[in-house]
Amino acid sequence: AQPILMVMDGGRYPLQDPGATKLPRGITIALKQGEQAFDLKEMPWQKGLRMSGQHSGVSVTSQARYFVVQPANDGAQLDVMKPVEMALAVWRRSANSSGDVVRTAYTRRFEIPDAQAWAVVQETPKWLEPWGLRQRDLLVLGLGLTVLTVALIWQRKTSASAQRLLAFRVGFLLFTLVFIGWIAQGQLTIVSITSLIEALVAGRSTAFLLADPMAVELWLFTFASLLIWGRGTFCGWLCPFGALQELIALLARRLGWAQRRMRVSTDRWLKRMKYVVLSVVLGAATASLAWTESAVEIEPFKTAISLYFDRTWPYVAWAVACLLLGVVVYRGYCRYVCPLGAALTLMGKVRIFNWIPRRAECGTPCQTCRHRCEYQAIAPVTGKVDYDECFQCLDCVQTHDDPAACLPLVRQSKGKTIPIRVAAIPTPGALA
Repeated sequence: AQPILMVMDGGRYPLQDPGATKLPRGITIALKQGEQAFDLKEMPWQKGLRMSGQHSGVSVTSQARYFVVQPANDGAQLDVMKPVEMALAVWRRSANSSGDVVRTAYTRRFEIPDAQAWAVVQETPKWLEPWGLRQRDLLVLGLGLTVLTVALIWQRKTSASAQRLLAFRVGFLLFTLVFIGWIAQGQLTIVSITSLIEALVAGRSTAFLLADPMAVELWLFTFASLLIWGRGTFCGWLCPFGALQELIALLARRLGWAQRRMRVSTDRWLKRMKYVVLSVVLGAATASLAWTESAVEIEPFKTAISLYFDRTWPYVAWAVACLLLGVVVYRGYCRYVCPLGAALTLMGKVRIFNWIPRRAECGTPCQTCRHRCEYQAIAPVTGKVDYDECFQCLDCVQTHDDPAACLPLVRQSKGKTIPIRVAAIPTPGALA
């Protein structure tokens, strides 16, 4: 932006453009700061402005004139915080017949008193303030994410034994629930996506999304993991409500509660429900703020994690119902209802690796991994992993490398062929 200079013109010598000598008398002005000279370009101003009175020191006949201070020849701008010299060239025509022009130059120094008190102060964006207050939490979260990354990169070492894998998984889920969820309040939620949509529809700034440092760090890690492993990294390891579901389910199993395993066709149909829920929530975000506030309550995250179940009974009842569903059907809410999980599944389509090891015998004839997969994310015949529904628990990785559980490895260790009983499937028309 270029500075604007206001000059009050009201004396016997009217202010003129440089070089103009049509009037019998006048004044031209120029600015100088150090070795830099600045030209002035007058602005058209028709509204008028008058200042007068015994305390103003300005004549009642004065008129305000506005000039844009042009950059110097080398492109330098006038620094209004520093003193400036105003050069006045006063001239008049002589009264003799020749009409000679008589000129006199004056120079006067101007500066703004206490200029620094008027200096423009760059305010710190409000979203940046929490970052200075959450450095310790961000550091702890960063260390946790580093541990998880190392464990997932060296997944075969992490899952070298079932006991080691269980101990690591339970320990990290406790870290996710207690620290990320309840202490640091880092539960990611579909509200981040609906808020982004609402801001874009209304043309508002989206800087508010940066106001939660924990969420920003988790989102960045989640986006990176979507490229490598798919949605399973967040849903299986970093979702506090998912961790709470799984820990409760593990406890229930220890107490002898047998969870229900859905039929393949039923499971496939139920997994489509979360996309319907996601469509409803995102549709509400584009239509009405009130609808969005109601629709996002399909997530029990706010009740169970952010508010520690301290809400009115309908919200608490829904959160408890979602947890009980996870006791009956392994992580039922995550697999069948969660709109955030559906959104991450769609974003996880960009995954570039099939990271779960497979053998030619997987699916046919060996189906050990499929029967042990609590998420029912392995196809019955082909043994193909459905990464859209995989929660990266590493159970199948552990089974794949277990010489006592993986059938191909068992056969290899015994050095002979072990017969496998496979039910015959009649071809169409064979019984006709």
